[in-house]
Amino acid sequence: MTYRVLTTPAYEERFSTVLDYRLKYYGRRSAERLVAAQERAQSLLGGTPFMGASLVKTDTAPESGALGWVKVERYIAVYRAIEEDEAVVLLDLFHASENWRSRVAGYLRKE
Repeated sequence: MTYRVLTTPAYEERFSTVLDYRLKYYGRRSAERLVAAQERAQSLLGGTPFMGASLVKTDTAPESGALGWVKVERYIAVYRAIEEDEAVVLLDLFHASENWRSRVAGYLRKE
């Protein structure tokens, strides 16, 4: 079963900003590599939605709705897999060098 992969406006805005930056400062090939990495991550998450690393340490498999993350080149895509809806929602995108785990804590507090 393949899950739908959806994006939030925050994710789309961040990805677009990163893509524009890469295109402007590093060229078309760099931007194309980022898009290809994004497409691979979406395909992987659609086929195996609970494969990414969980943001909450647990000894069991991640539960539906738990936050996970997956690398997209030098970036971290934070997502939520929702079993009941057969969907993966990409919530936000962070550069791997950012203190992204503390920024993601805001998503955990909303739960």
